[in-house]
Amino acid sequence: MSTTPNPAAALPGAPPDINTAALIEMASIRGQLHTLLTLMQQHQGETHRRIDDLGRSLGARVEDLRDTVDQRFQDLDTRLGGMEERIETVEERERTTALRTAAWGGGAAALVTATMEAIKHLPNLAR
Repeated sequence: MSTTPNPAAALPGAPPDINTAALIEMASIRGQLHTLLTLMQQHQGETHRRIDDLGRSLGARVEDLRDTVDQRFQDLDTRLGGMEERIETVEERERTTALRTAAWGGGAAALVTATMEAIKHLPNLAR
């Protein structure tokens, strides 16, 4: 087994050769790149988790709002149904009142007419 002597190791305090320095720097850069890649992957995963959480949260909020709107429409339908019943009752009472008024008016007119005729004929009765 033959080993090539490292000139930098042979002379203490001598600068390392350029290849060794480049390899050391490349290894350092590779380590930094690996660390950056790992951090980016972690942040990407956390970002996707946050996006998913936000989507679920918004979906739940939208469903709550839909339920609220549906409930209000049902309440409105119930109230409008009640109003329709009230209007029908008022219209029925109005018809009844109109018929009663017409009947009483006709009766009163007949009474007045009969009274007027009686008054006209009263002088003839006194003779």
